[in-house]
Amino acid sequence: MRVYATQKEKHRRILDCIEAQSEMGCPVLVGTRSLASSEMLAAFLKKDGFSFSLLNARADAAAREADIIRAAGQRKALTVATN
Repeated sequence: MRVYATQKEKHRRILDCIEAQSEMGCPVLVGTRSLASSEMLAAFLKKDGFSFSLLNARADAAAREADIIRAAGQRKALTVATN
């Protein structure tokens, strides 16, 4: 387990790991513990130009849930989900 001094540092490390896996063509699933965490990570991803799907408890995501799950295993797919 790693401890980071700031949330920004932690999210930077997550983005670096996502980018490395994506460059290899791997689908990536990132699980978060809360809706707020998933939305914060989504904001970082968006800012850095990542294409991703956000699966959380919001009504708009629920309507697309099956499509998001179906696409999650595709090459280079990036999915952020609230556990």
